[in-house]
Amino acid sequence: MRGVIATRMHASLQEMAQLTLGTEATMDAAVALRAQLKEQWQQAPTITDLVVRAAALSLRDHPRLNAEVRDNAVHLREEINVGLAVALEEGLMVPVLKRADQLPLSAMAAETRRLAQAARTGKLTLPELEGGTFTVSTLGSFGIDFFTPVITPGQVAILGVGRLRDSVRWEEDTPHRTQVLTLSITFDHRAVDGAPAAEFLRSVASRLTNPLTLLA
Repeated sequence: MRGVIATRMHASLQEMAQLTLGTEATMDAAVALRAQLKEQWQQAPTITDLVVRAAALSLRDHPRLNAEVRDNAVHLREEINVGLAVALEEGLMVPVLKRADQLPLSAMAAETRRLAQAARTGKLTLPELEGGTFTVSTLGSFGIDFFTPVITPGQVAILGVGRLRDSVRWEEDTPHRTQVLTLSITFDHRAVDGAPAAEFLRSVASRLTNPLTLLA
């Protein structure tokens, strides 16, 4: 596994012109929504589920981030299949949520749990690892605020997710405690310029700031 990861990551950095942008999403409303759903749903979504849902919906509006570079051309993908990087002791696996933009949040929460458990127990099937068009990688549980993820070969972008942390929002001279999440987008500059990548990242952050849009 380590050898495959090394080969793919080296190829990714050798073949692509990778650049990373970062921003913060205010998560107060998302945290409150998740607390409400914990009381109502059998399987409440995690913060990662909310981010994946926001990314999948944002890819509809920003299809250039859901593409591949092939035969000296950029090809937009018809489906939005989001890979979710799962850290294992021996390496990293990326199971894929097929047609992620079409999954309701409740179904997405259940599917991410199933795939993550299958990855940790070595029960993932080959079809569950294939077909990804975009990837989300999170290191928030390790206390990381910001990092530069490496794009999965065959894709043009990857979203990095840091930890949920306390911050301060000012209203005139009055400070208010708030919770924020740092997001980063690494993109292949051959396929996407900085402005479209920034607009995608802003769309993800906006959906997390206004999380009722994730229930639609």
